[in-house]
Formats: sequence, C-alpha cells, structure tokens
Amino acid sequence: MTTLTTGQLAEMLRAELVGPADIAVSGLSTLQDAGPEELTFIRSDKFAKLWSRSRARAAAVAKGVAVPEHDSASRALLVVAE
Repeated sequence: MTTLTTGQLAEMLRAELVGPADIAVSGLSTLQDAGPEELTFIRSDKFAKLWSRSRARAAAVAKGVAVPEHDSASRALLVVAE
C-alpha cells in the first residue's frame, strides 16, 4: 500500500493544510473507525464534534466546517472545497 504525507495529500487535493505536513497516511476510514495512519472525512458540524475522540491524525474537511478542539501541532486538517 502506498503511503503519502499530509503535505503531499494537501497538494494533490489542492487543500489548505492546517497542521503538520509530515503525518504519514496509508489508508482511508470513517471518523469512528480510523486509526492514526488513516485519513478520514468531516463534512458537517455533526461529525466535526467527534474529531477530538477519533484516533485519526488527519482528516479532509469541507470548507466552512469548524472543527472544535483541533490540535494543529499533532493532527492535520486538509480543508477542501465540497
């Protein structure tokens, strides 16, 4: 399986990166099931509230969705157009 960094993904997706560019991502999963090396997706405020409890270290986030309690020192958000 190919591993990409959050910086590489942000460039590929033309996303605004909020957080470290060097987090390794090797898979994709739901917010509830994602592990530390999986990218997840946050499309609404409902799911943004669950971010702090997710084990994922990276998430693609729809532009305009506020993500409370985001720790940009250790986790990455890739803000994308919907």
